[in-house]
Amino acid sequence: MEELKGVTVDKVKSYTQMYEELYNKGLKSTSGGAAVINENAELYEVILNPFAIKEMPQAELTDVAEDDWFAEAIAFSVDNKFIAPLTETTFGPLEPLTVDVYAKALNEFLGVGAPAEESIDVFKQYGMLPPDAEADQTMTREEFANYLIAMLKAVQIDVKEDLQDLPELSDIDQITAGNEDDFRFLLGNELFPLFAEDMLAPKELATRADFAYVLLALNDF
Repeated sequence: MEELKGVTVDKVKSYTQMYEELYNKGLKSTSGGAAVINENAELYEVILNPFAIKEMPQAELTDVAEDDWFAEAIAFSVDNKFIAPLTETTFGPLEPLTVDVYAKALNEFLGVGAPAEESIDVFKQYGMLPPDAEADQTMTREEFANYLIAMLKAVQIDVKEDLQDLPELSDIDQITAGNEDDFRFLLGNELFPLFAEDMLAPKELATRADFAYVLLALNDF
């Protein structure tokens, strides 16, 4: 994640400060006794070095084989507690990615831990999710790409710099007009997986494996 690591401390602080401001304005409920309030406050602890991630041995998952294209990425996401397995022994790599998993895991990855619903609320307020996004809602791969670009803009990554041509894709005509540059940036920086060797499949549902791939790719960016 060299480019994200290259974001200055001040920029990272400015990004995390938006959560603190929302917390101070009462987005996070402070109802209940002092113990409850303190417990809630701890959920918003700011990590000023959110990208110093240690990789650990892969959990034993029966639906992730060592030679699967997503094996390393899933190990990274599970062992760093970004994406929780569906059960003790299954990850569900080909299960659809949902908004709650996306928002909570990405928040954890960026170093600002918060429950899923509150992560969704914050992402909506800052244009990183659509206003009508629901926790259990799935997303197409094209929508997933749009959300990722919105997040990268939020942490002040220039997503228009050094755009490369799209690779030769058999379904390039399925990309919605106006979204080509999103894919040019993501694919050009190896931040997004192809569906197959020459297929992007923008209208197919994004999967949990796709998201794990992206988190690992962002870490190496």
